[in-house]
Amino acid sequence: MLKSVFQSKKALACIVGLVAVVLSMLLGKLGVSIPEDRIEEMVALLCAYVLGQGISDFGKGAKQVDAPKPPPPPVA
Repeated sequence: MLKSVFQSKKALACIVGLVAVVLSMLLGKLGVSIPEDRIEEMVALLCAYVLGQGISDFGKGAKQVDAPKPPPPPVA
């Protein structure tokens, strides 16, 4: 199960976003200031990516359901 999570583009984007936000908070504690609007832009970009991937995956699922099934092999 954990392997399938790391193969998901949406999960990886969420993990990267979480790490980026946590790092920006830690850097803020160390005195390196990152403007809040930059952090909001990063989060918005990752949210848009995850939403786009979700829509794309939904389209793939619908396409697989609607695809014609191949005929069965001939019986000898």
